[in-house]
Amino acid sequence: MSNVVPMKQEMQFKPSPKSVFYMKDIGQVAKTVEFFSKASMLPKHFKGEEGKANFAIALMHAQDVGLTVMSAIKNIAVINGVPCMWGSARLAVAQRHPDFEYIQEEFITKGEQVTGAKCTIKRRGYPPYSYT
Repeated sequence: MSNVVPMKQEMQFKPSPKSVFYMKDIGQVAKTVEFFSKASMLPKHFKGEEGKANFAIALMHAQDVGLTVMSAIKNIAVINGVPCMWGSARLAVAQRHPDFEYIQEEFITKGEQVTGAKCTIKRRGYPPYSYT
């Protein structure tokens, strides 16, 4: 039995066109969680009753931002009850946005030595944003 509370509420998430696991309600999320929870390749933090609930949160968050189930497994962690994307998933989601124009990453050097890095991101209608 799962800690996921069954609800008949329709989810308003946009499916990823690549995902074969589009979940339209919490019942389908629960079935997906149960299916994947039996896999040995599922990260340990998504195992057990609390892990299954966290996995359900991660799946709903992934679907909300357009990631596939497999991307959720690899790129979302639930920290203190909050789904957090990490790694290249954050950039991938940003790059899919229609207002994304470019990202430029460069090293800051002093002579031959790398002393830092600079990242500049451009969104349509806004000036470039840089941080070091």
